[in-house]
Amino acid sequence: MWTIVKIDKKKLNLFKFEMHRRLGKTCKFYAPKIKIDAIRNNRKIEKSFFLLGDYIFCNHEKFSQKHIINELKSIIGLKYFIKNFIFSQNEIKLFIDKCKKMENKDGFIKETLFKIYINKSYKFISGALSGTLFKILELNKKEINILIGNTKVKMDRKKNYLFNPA
Repeated sequence: MWTIVKIDKKKLNLFKFEMHRRLGKTCKFYAPKIKIDAIRNNRKIEKSFFLLGDYIFCNHEKFSQKHIINELKSIIGLKYFIKNFIFSQNEIKLFIDKCKKMENKDGFIKETLFKIYINKSYKFISGALSGTLFKILELNKKEINILIGNTKVKMDRKKNYLFNPA
């Protein structure tokens, strides 16, 4: 059974150690990560971060027992368990499966996780144009036509351009 927990990211390793100590090595964890290439001071830097921020997924068959959750509330690095996770097992499994399918060979989520809509505004978060606002004009299998200011630009869809909705 999967549960969602909010953790202190600085104490993630201690949290995992304590969970394994109390529940055994059968306790599994999943925290989808994404990697961003950014340019600062004319240097390319890579940043990786958890897609869900301070939240991670934990799997163990004992999570269906309410007293186990109460015993685990004092673990180092744990802020709290999300309530009513028992009723959302199908949604949690679907989300985890979708994330795992979108991982690259290094275990990072590809940018295809996010849906792209035509005529919506976005902002680059990586590359030479990071921080720049643009609007998507057309989507093809091979390229994306965008509008930056008054300039139309074609981007190769296979490149790893990362952007967020503006």
